[in-house]
Amino acid sequence: MKRSVRMITAAALIVALLSCSACNLTRAFNLDPSSRQSSETLTAPTETTSFMPETQTAPALPETTVPVTETTSEAPTEAPQLSVQEVINLYADALNRTRAYTGTVSVHHTETFSGNVVEAQPLGALTTKLANTLVSMIGDPADSTLTFNGGTGVNEDGETVPILLPKRGAFSLSSEGVRNAFSDTANGMRHVVINLLPETVDFGGIPYYNAGAIGYLDTASLDFKVIKINSCTITYTGSVIDAYIRDDGYISSVNYTINLSVEGSVTGLGITGSGIMEGVEYESWEILW
Repeated sequence: MKRSVRMITAAALIVALLSCSACNLTRAFNLDPSSRQSSETLTAPTETTSFMPETQTAPALPETTVPVTETTSEAPTEAPQLSVQEVINLYADALNRTRAYTGTVSVHHTETFSGNVVEAQPLGALTTKLANTLVSMIGDPADSTLTFNGGTGVNEDGETVPILLPKRGAFSLSSEGVRNAFSDTANGMRHVVINLLPETVDFGGIPYYNAGAIGYLDTASLDFKVIKINSCTITYTGSVIDAYIRDDGYISSVNYTINLSVEGSVTGLGITGSGIMEGVEYESWEILW
């Protein structure tokens, strides 16, 4: 979706940056962390002393011999926990297998974007209200059933794309880019959740881990015409891959969540504006085998 946002007043200059970014974001992840999470600070338990009332010693009882029967018991065996890299490999193998499927398959695809301008200058509240209104207008949600043959299909925008994300190239992710990951069993399938670390890039930059695992907002391709971008910082605050894998190794469904914050300053028509927008891109793929 390539909608253009017309600037009506100088107060809407910042909207051009934020809303155009949001507009392109809604399709940036179609089939296409600043630091590791700090460890939790644990508070040592307070040492306490308990006092028991004195009691008299009970009289000794005659000694008796109790026959002892030897028994052996084994501790319950828990399923081995996978390492972060093993979880990544499990998901990557399933994704590659699914993409290599040569038959025809339908996919129920949904996509939504929600954004909120948390700060905007000049004209503060007025600009914020206008920006939020435009963001709500350009969300452009998707809900359709797509057909894929030999691993590729045509999405809502008429683009030929591979099944599942990322849209550009093969899946690539190392444990260095992951906050945490786990795998369990749910709904009779392997359930995999991968939480990426935050990443911050400037305008035109590519977030390394998000790009390889899911996708990213391609700001380098945006054309703002009469607007000069003074600064733009995009922070991917923690993307999530939530997948279900069938017993035969094929993916049943994947939910992608891309959380991000856009902070920028632009100049146009002789006026400079700045602002911060926070948004969430949610994309769901259910493969109808």
